[in-house]
Amino acid sequence: ANSSVHTSYPQPIPIPATLSSTNTATTTVTAVASGVAQATLVVTDESGGTRSHDVWFWMDEPPVAAIGDGLGTQPAPRANGVWPTVYLTAAVEDTSFAVRLDGSASWDREASPLQATWRVVPGSVAMRAGGDLISTPAIGSPAATPTLGIASGLLGGMRATFELTVTSLDLAAASDVATVEVVVNAAPHLVVDAPEAVFLPLSSATVSIAASSDIDGSIVRRSWTYTPVRPAGIGATTTVTSLGSGEVESVTVSGVTGFAEFLFGIEIEDNEGA
Repeated sequence: ANSSVHTSYPQPIPIPATLSSTNTATTTVTAVASGVAQATLVVTDESGGTRSHDVWFWMDEPPVAAIGDGLGTQPAPRANGVWPTVYLTAAVEDTSFAVRLDGSASWDREASPLQATWRVVPGSVAMRAGGDLISTPAIGSPAATPTLGIASGLLGGMRATFELTVTSLDLAAASDVATVEVVVNAAPHLVVDAPEAVFLPLSSATVSIAASSDIDGSIVRRSWTYTPVRPAGIGATTTVTSLGSGEVESVTVSGVTGFAEFLFGIEIEDNEGA
């Protein structure tokens, strides 16, 4: 018995499969590339008569699941299907925060249409600084654009991993899985402790931001501005403690002997630039 493998018409097309043996009663067809292969079995008897039979094989490579903005056309697969982490910032009190995850760059080598499904990877949801979860994220997609994932329920200080599975809608029904971690940095929380009004004979007032906090990091910069508002010239008759260069947590204005108005501007920044 003799067997051979050759490519399909038109030529030239690289042979997408190999045979483990070409002169035995059984052989193994191994795919080496996508495409169509024809295996032909030829049986020859001792009188030189022959019979042949053709078998066609479709060598279908799985699709590629991809997650990310601006990936271009047919991005290369990632090791273990892990795509770059998405870093975002949200206020601690923002409960309406949502994340858009773009899987539209997913593709199939044979150009078959794809079915897309999203889910939250079990066990991946956690608070960055530890502690109990205060929200459970979820992910869905619009019916018209199933490769677009919309993740909700993520809060500042939380991290979670989302998974996209794409399946080719053809006879092979092959699948690929992509994952992406979303890290939501909690913006620092500014707390200003200051009197709304100071009554004489008190001649000073202190503004403090010592109670400000960052639940998943640290405050690395505290910037102050000070503007005497009225009456005219009040800045020349009062004093204010040093505004510092990023580390001051409280400022005191003193020497007030009558009605006066002052304006303080305060900005804080955490270790991740928020």
